[in-house]
Amino acid sequence: MNIYFKNLKVFGFKIILPLFFIIILMPSSAFSEVSLSASVDRTKIALGDEISLSLIVEDGGSVSDPELPQSQDFTSYFKGTSSQTQIINGNMTNSYTYNYSVIFNKIGQITIPVISMMLNGKKYMTEPINIEVTETPSSAEVDKSKSLFVLAQVNKKNPYVNEQVIYTFKFYTKVQTDLFQKTFPDFKGFWVDDIGKDNIYFQVINGQRYRILEVNKAIYPTKSGIIEIKPTNFLVEVIYEDNNMSIFSSTRKDVQKFATASIKLNVKELPPAPSGFSGIISNNLTVKSNLIGNNIKAGEAANLEINLNGTGNINDFKKINLDIPDLKIYDDKPIEKSDTTGNKLSWNKNFKYSLIPLKKGEIKIKPIEIIYFNPTKKQYQTAKTQGYKIFSESAEKRIDTNNSKNDNNVDSKKEIIDIQSIFKNNDLSDQKTSKNLLMFLGILFGLSLIILGYMYFLKDKINFSKISTKSNNKNLVKKINSESSLENMYALLKDYLNYKFSITNLNEENIKNKVNDNLIADQLIKIVKEYNYIKFSGNN
Repeated sequence: MNIYFKNLKVFGFKIILPLFFIIILMPSSAFSEVSLSASVDRTKIALGDEISLSLIVEDGGSVSDPELPQSQDFTSYFKGTSSQTQIINGNMTNSYTYNYSVIFNKIGQITIPVISMMLNGKKYMTEPINIEVTETPSSAEVDKSKSLFVLAQVNKKNPYVNEQVIYTFKFYTKVQTDLFQKTFPDFKGFWVDDIGKDNIYFQVINGQRYRILEVNKAIYPTKSGIIEIKPTNFLVEVIYEDNNMSIFSSTRKDVQKFATASIKLNVKELPPAPSGFSGIISNNLTVKSNLIGNNIKAGEAANLEINLNGTGNINDFKKINLDIPDLKIYDDKPIEKSDTTGNKLSWNKNFKYSLIPLKKGEIKIKPIEIIYFNPTKKQYQTAKTQGYKIFSESAEKRIDTNNSKNDNNVDSKKEIIDIQSIFKNNDLSDQKTSKNLLMFLGILFGLSLIILGYMYFLKDKINFSKISTKSNNKNLVKKINSESSLENMYALLKDYLNYKFSITNLNEENIKNKVNDNLIADQLIKIVKEYNYIKFSGNN
């Protein structure tokens, strides 16, 4: 027994300390990524407008000044820098932002070319940005006799039910203002999404330079017929300078109230829908898919991702029903992200599935079809994924729904729950998830070893003579000497690495090939070596 505890102590120091080392280093080594990106507050503007260009460096370390391209189509002005540090779930991100104003000199499609920077001795480049420059608004929209006023407008007045409509509120001013308060209507008959943040920019209209506050919202009519959008109310403090010929200037503030005009929309019903209509209304829906693992070995699963992207009510689409007879399918909660480009709101929705074969050999997955309505073309269209083939070396036993027990007298419902617990609600999308789960396993591993260590230090205080029978003494010693805890923990680690990284045989070569993070791979190799030494050394 002493030999066992001695080996257990050695195992604890050599295994738990590396796992603790992994946990400590994860936030700094696993999550930091250098990146360079550029963004603008709007992609559609009028001639003479200014747009804000932001150049964002994340975890850049040593940086050089950005190399802004020169062009006859626009002029840029540097407005300063800002920095930000964020810590989310132990992940620290440092970002540094270069801010510019850009004024365009001609009408048409203009591209801001690639911007480059040297970060940590390596050259990084942004993606080009396309800007649509239109003519300035007509003088009819602007009353030059007023120093400030408000406008509200929509990009379409005859939409279909559930079609995205952009509602835009603008406040124009030629004088200095301070605090303001805007109160939007309740948008009764619509559901509403905010589009980005408030935009503040300058625009020259008929020789007059205005400072403009712009707010955009995506609204979706929920019924057909005439729907009225009530006025938006706006309160603002206007600052006036008193011209009293004194050497000391003074100012006063005057609160003024404005209200936009109401807007009426004539909402049209959709034409009769075909069978299987998804409910999505979009001008540019795209559907992409990706299958990971088409050759499936025993105990493995394939992972299928389906990605929907485009403008419209895509975020309202809840589920893709997969019906593939020869596969058992488990789905995760969809992940959705919104993106603001100019004054448009687009959505990206990602669906993930784990597929377990129910038969050996080839299994065909037919293309998955999403039927949607295109309001621009005024017709229903179908976006589809590609088809796939899966080759399985084994099959999971089908569950007989008429019999609650299988051939091995195991409760079938329990079997479903046990398998489902492996796949359900697990995000298997990236290395970050694996590291968080590895952290959890390390903590679980450590707690188990602490309990065994506690037993080790108390073993001499156990008075076996007080136990009534020799049989009880033997059972207690057998329980203390049991290897089940060690075996179960190691089996749990093997199962996790199998499902996450498809490592079926734990050896040095497989771990290095499948685990991208070298630090974690090295520590896993150490764990495997120490386990094999304890198990096969003959000292236990």
